[in-house]
Parts: sequence; structure tokens; C-alpha cells
Amino acid sequence: MPRLSSGPDINQIFLGSEGTLGVITEAVVKVRPLPEVRRYGALVFPNFETGVKFMHEVAMRRMQPASIRLVDPMQFRFGQALKVCSTHPLSIAIS
Repeated sequence: MPRLSSGPDINQIFLGSEGTLGVITEAVVKVRPLPEVRRYGALVFPNFETGVKFMHEVAMRRMQPASIRLVDPMQFRFGQALKVCSTHPLSIAIS
């Protein structure tokens, strides 16, 4: 939190104080069953602009996929190079 001569910023008290000025007295935990099936997929677009239009359409239809991202070919290759090895959960395969 930034230091101010007039005291803490009122916004920082409620937003971003990381509990320094408050105590959690109640919490709600939502538990949901795991899905029976997990499906993963990928779409390849002819160019980045088409991918952006697709992302816009997903947002406009208020779809809520568990995960969605748009990456260019270089970023995709970099991500594939850092894939986690199946032999050890913390190992990384560099190719």
C-alpha cells in the first residue's frame, strides 16, 4: 500500500489491502462434482484476424468455455517446447 501523509487511501482499505486492515469472518465455498468427461480441442485459423473475430463472437454470445486463448504460431511452438514431461510433474521438456 502506498504511504500517504494523510493516512491510507480509502480505496486501498477495501481493495488490495491483502487483509492488513481487516479480518475474514465468513467465507462461502462452492463445491461442484468433477465432469464425467473432459474434452480438449484446438482450432486453427487461416490468420490471426479470423481468430480475433472468433474470440469476439464467443464473447458476444456470452459463452463460457473453461479455457480459451488465441496464440500466434511462434507462441504456440514455444508453449509446446515447454510441455511438462509425463515422468515427473515438475520436469520440463525442452526441444
